[in-house]
Amino acid sequence: FDLTGEHFRWVDDSAIKRESYPEWALVVERMSWGRFYGTPKAFVSRGQILATQPESIWQLYLRYHPDVRRLVKKRRNLEVHRIGSVNRNLERARLAVRAAELDYGLSSPQWLKAEEQFKHTKSLAEDELARIYAEIEDVKRASDGFGLVMVTSSGQEKTIPLVEIVRAYPANRLNLIGRAGVYVSRTVEFLTGAPREANSEGGVFPAIFGTVVMTLLMSFAVVPFGVMAALYLHEYAKAGPMVSAIRIAVNNLAGVPSIVFGVFGL
Repeated sequence: FDLTGEHFRWVDDSAIKRESYPEWALVVERMSWGRFYGTPKAFVSRGQILATQPESIWQLYLRYHPDVRRLVKKRRNLEVHRIGSVNRNLERARLAVRAAELDYGLSSPQWLKAEEQFKHTKSLAEDELARIYAEIEDVKRASDGFGLVMVTSSGQEKTIPLVEIVRAYPANRLNLIGRAGVYVSRTVEFLTGAPREANSEGGVFPAIFGTVVMTLLMSFAVVPFGVMAALYLHEYAKAGPMVSAIRIAVNNLAGVPSIVFGVFGL
């Protein structure tokens, strides 16, 4: 897509004169811009060409790509979790200062104590952030610089950094086990990974996790009240307009799909 501006192109069968299956045609699934289809021309490392033969290029890819992906995950963990943890502590200290100001007034002993704690937390946070950013730079230097030089069927060249490659495989060389391996890899990514490319690729784990957590929370919150309300309505409540209205509402809830209520509420 980044070279042609289109993800695919329909071709009429009558316009196809022949079909071929290049042995080293690669399918490259990337973090962005969708899939890339082409043949490998070279494997580069920090500006140096390490291989130009397809088989040698593929072996170097298999050697370096797993380590690069581990470094990418480590970098994301540093950027999202480690930096996020530091920022949460800093924000907690800042809110404590604000709370002391609202409760006890500016320059009160409680405010001065909270302000001193905030300055101490900020100093520690700046030191920790400096260490994290230095570690991120080390990870970037270790992972960047590796890339595949690919050539499309129309002859266009594109260097794809290994950090951008999710997976690649020589589709025409795969046997049954190889195809099953690609299928399993994609399935695991779909169930455990995060979405990418505007939710058009990647996984659905955040959606699964959110649904499970919401269901558990709603079960813990709703079941006790629902059981108690049912016992009250069935055993103790006297007939009247309020009980009738509640029974009608319960019947509506039981008879209408929840998605309808969700759309109505939206």
